[in-house]
Amino acid sequence: MPRTTLRELNGLDQTPAILGEAALVLIDLQNTYTRGVMELDGWQPSLDAAARLLSRARREGARVVHVINDGGPGTPYDIDAEVGRIHPDVAPLDGEPVVVKRVPNAFVDT
Repeated sequence: MPRTTLRELNGLDQTPAILGEAALVLIDLQNTYTRGVMELDGWQPSLDAAARLLSRARREGARVVHVINDGGPGTPYDIDAEVGRIHPDVAPLDGEPVVVKRVPNAFVDT
């Protein structure tokens, strides 16, 4: 069955975006998903793909924004502890904004 994209349904141009003119938003790439009680199955290939995309986006001049969840001290999402920090393979560079969210939805109040 052929797939129809949202862009097609809305009559928008199907030309892929130019990465250097786009923004890359990386959401919840925190250590908490790579170890301990919140570890996800199969996280390594996903993290590797994100790191490759991030490297390419930086090389091509895309704006990069990191979004992380802060659950507070002592939680698996404690951004002041190693477990809650952004994984080093996709860590922000100086000047790349980090948006801190306090709910499990990156688009609430951001």
